[in-house]
Amino acid sequence: RDRSVSRGLGDVYKRQVGTLTYTLESDRAVITQCDENAEEVVIPSEIEGKPVTEIGESAFQACESLTCVTIPNTVQTLGKYVFWGCTKLQDVTLPKTLSAISDGCFRFCSALAELDIPETVEYIGIDALGSTAWLKQRQAENPLVQVNHILVNATACTDSRVVIPNGVKQIGPYAFNSTAVTEVVIPESMKRIGWGAFWNCQSLKKLNLPANLTQIEESAFCNCAALQELEIPAGVTRIFDNTFSGCTSLKQITILGNLTQIGTVAFYNCTSLTDVCLLYTSPSPRDTERS
Repeated sequence: RDRSVSRGLGDVYKRQVGTLTYTLESDRAVITQCDENAEEVVIPSEIEGKPVTEIGESAFQACESLTCVTIPNTVQTLGKYVFWGCTKLQDVTLPKTLSAISDGCFRFCSALAELDIPETVEYIGIDALGSTAWLKQRQAENPLVQVNHILVNATACTDSRVVIPNGVKQIGPYAFNSTAVTEVVIPESMKRIGWGAFWNCQSLKKLNLPANLTQIEESAFCNCAALQELEIPAGVTRIFDNTFSGCTSLKQITILGNLTQIGTVAFYNCTSLTDVCLLYTSPSPRDTERS
């Protein structure tokens, strides 16, 4: 039987059903916690007449006895660190309409070897599958681990020159973190380069950014100390904070299109940068502007 546990802000009550703690909102229920001794959990699709749409941050974190969990199709996003450190977790049934697996979701789920990720997943966060048996198996098959046209992880790459296959649309967060790559060939299908994608790739010298690219996230090239020049395509309209921070060899950057925003520390510690060239693609009083 459901029982009230505590009252929080905004008249939101924490309640419990079985091993699960949840909150009720006006139109939904959110799972917030699980008993740390739980072994097999089936999350209901509905609680008190409201659909379960979210599993909150760290809800199952360090449930070291958890071996099996079934998540209903009403859930579209798995929050940050949901199953972090569930070292015995082996069997996970994901929702058929899942759209995102957030940062660290299955991090350190060392026994998780099989995971059927539905085609609806469009985003996989930072280290969402790090230190899992699933990741290790796929790295052994191909160092460029891909899921649904997302390059999830490339840290097992040993080649200095890497060619990302055509059809890949995203480079996931920290995908190339601290690898020794010197050249990366990116296909025309690429749309997005994730947060810290090339973080600390200190040997990276040569990189092409394709015309179809529309988003480069924060810290994407942070500490790429060997990168000397780069051309940013017209579809990219914003450069976030720390995007090129620590690129100490970067001398020239050419930006095609009309930027709407440049982060205040986008080029922090770019000590060699002498030439930023803006080439406008729409009519402008000046064809080019240099600073």
